[in-house]
Amino acid sequence: MDTQKREKENILEKIAGGIVKARWILVGLFVCLCAVCALCIGRVNTESDITAFLPETTQTRRGVDIMQREFPAAAASAKIMVTAPDAETAAELAENIGGIDGVAGVSFSEDAAHYRADRNKALLEVTFAEDARSEGSIRAMKDIRGLLSGFDPVIVSDVDNDYSKQLVSEMTGVLAIAAAVIVAVLLLTSRAWFEVAVYGIVFAAAALLNMGTNFIFGTISSITSAIAIILQLALSIDYAILFANRYREEREDTANESGKAAVRAALAKAIREIASSSLTTISGLAAITLMQFRFGRDLGLVLGKGVLCSMLTVFLLMPALLILFEKPIGKTRHRPLIPSVKKYASFISARKPVLAVLFLLLIIPGILLSSRAEYACWGSTVSALTGEEEKSGEQRIAEVFGYSTPTAVLVPAGDPETERIFLNRVKEIPHITSAVGLAGIEISEGVGLYTPLTAQEIAGQFGMDPWKVSVLLGYYAWETGETITEQYSVPLIDLAEYLFRNMDDPGSVIGVFIDDSTRQSLLSMRQTLESGKAQLQGENYSRMVITADLPPEGEDCRETLDAVRKTADECFGEGSAVMTGNMVGASELRQFFGEDRVKISLFTVLFVFLILLFTFRSPLASLVLVFVIQGSIWFNFSATYLSGQHPLFLTYTIGSAIQMGATIDYAIVLLSHYQQNRGTMEKRPAMVKALTDSFVTVITSGIIMTAAGLLIAWRVSDVYVCHIGLAVGRGALISVILVLTVLPQLLVLLDKPVMKTTFRLRKKN
Repeated sequence: MDTQKREKENILEKIAGGIVKARWILVGLFVCLCAVCALCIGRVNTESDITAFLPETTQTRRGVDIMQREFPAAAASAKIMVTAPDAETAAELAENIGGIDGVAGVSFSEDAAHYRADRNKALLEVTFAEDARSEGSIRAMKDIRGLLSGFDPVIVSDVDNDYSKQLVSEMTGVLAIAAAVIVAVLLLTSRAWFEVAVYGIVFAAAALLNMGTNFIFGTISSITSAIAIILQLALSIDYAILFANRYREEREDTANESGKAAVRAALAKAIREIASSSLTTISGLAAITLMQFRFGRDLGLVLGKGVLCSMLTVFLLMPALLILFEKPIGKTRHRPLIPSVKKYASFISARKPVLAVLFLLLIIPGILLSSRAEYACWGSTVSALTGEEEKSGEQRIAEVFGYSTPTAVLVPAGDPETERIFLNRVKEIPHITSAVGLAGIEISEGVGLYTPLTAQEIAGQFGMDPWKVSVLLGYYAWETGETITEQYSVPLIDLAEYLFRNMDDPGSVIGVFIDDSTRQSLLSMRQTLESGKAQLQGENYSRMVITADLPPEGEDCRETLDAVRKTADECFGEGSAVMTGNMVGASELRQFFGEDRVKISLFTVLFVFLILLFTFRSPLASLVLVFVIQGSIWFNFSATYLSGQHPLFLTYTIGSAIQMGATIDYAIVLLSHYQQNRGTMEKRPAMVKALTDSFVTVITSGIIMTAAGLLIAWRVSDVYVCHIGLAVGRGALISVILVLTVLPQLLVLLDKPVMKTTFRLRKKN
């Protein structure tokens, strides 16, 4: 410790001194917390269904809730595209699949809807006997995959599709590659080999704390769970780097002081920078929690907590590690592997701000191009990043057979005639290829399941003895308490269910009227009818499925959806029908995107600006920093437009908020050094030194964030993840370039007004 104490210690020095004194208590606390958090990781529940994060008031969310409540055992289905040399081969495959235990049926025909001879492609539509999560359906799907080996199958189904497991597997690979890249970067940019080990311990502790405390949210998205650790690393690794660099500077400037004194002085200087960096990052993440689509809230809370854990770990644990490993760090010090950038800094800080002027000239085109980028609002319409193999199964099937997008319409049960009218009217709407509902099923032309039939009509319909049918109707009327007349009629579905209940009862007289042939027909009808009712008729709601030959979104899609909704309102009363499906979900998400886009951008900029203003006490300097990073966001999403890609809408809302909140850190590091130097130096020498001192910190953090984002983009198949990764990685790279080129010139150019508009806090006497 210093032999001469300062007469007055500022608050940061007091905090740093207290942390250093209590370091072993803090180490013990972290060990206990990490042990508890490691045990709590298994308690974190994840949700892979992205619709679970839609607001409760949306049609999609309401529809999903109703279907889960009313149709819990709805049969699973699958669309399977195979390569078949001819239709006969495809038909044989369909027959073999139909014979698999657990498969209720397979639809296939030799027309263009199911076989394309010019492409040697066949489309098989499989219906399972049970729901998607049942053991029977999972076993059947495994048997189907085995049967189709060698036929290049493309399968779209929820059966045996462990999305969470696949994402975790992919992210494990990404994390392994990212770890290797990060270690290589840290070894290259560090000044002591053992510093990298300290970084590893600090981050591992922060990651454990974050993952183990996720259980406080109850359930989080499986996407958030999978990508949080690598994004936490990318967002906050610079805190440890910045502190280590400050520590090294203190050791070099005060070579005779002990490690504890150097750590205390370094921490006192680093607290403001790290706190500002973390708060700006957290503010960006806080902004996305305001999204109406609650996935943003989920990701924002988990990552925000992760950044906070990283900051606290650097503040409270890293000082003890630097003191504990003082000797290994000292012994493994080496010459800088990155050459001095002083000449580069002098060039950038020269009198002619060419790059700053170029930046200002490109801002308007950047704003215009970024505003023209188009975003998809449903996974199946998102552009693939790396080519054909990365396209979704829906996209690959649609390219051959066209789109077939279903929408479920849920209406209060009890009015089959209105349902029949609705189904007939909907079929007349352009692009509607089918409209299926229990009330719309016809046994013959004009005769449906709910059509009331007399004894004579039933006898003629099924070739039965009219006298026997009359007796059956008599028993039915007697049991139901109805009065039978000459024109007495019964809905076909009611009579069928009455026969089903009685034909197996040996004590029932009904069995006398049912011969073996009729019994077999009834058994076949019973299986079909019960399966149909399980999927289309609930206790309180009827479900009808409308299919359109359209992708989930687009102008035609919106017009078709509006027409179906209008017809439903006319038939059942306004607001009585609840619609759900990909088309409805995409429409609602697009509405949210339009409302959230501006709101989140404004809140992010406002939060970050206020934190910078509080930190640097300079409105103009704070505005310059925000302007440069906002410029990097415009350039980032201009690239989206120029590439012709249609990423998911989350890419913009989440990517821009993370880019503003996280990469502003690079600008903070540069401005902190510049302000510190400006007190004793002229503006250009001050910027040369600031750029020289901050270059390694910025470039290290920037490379890590860029590598993490791009690895996610190119190694993960999920469309909700890969485009966000690309936006984050590309945005970090653009931000690094602008911070190391444009920002220094702007700060030097505006030095005088910045100095004049910087306010000072009054000192107490």
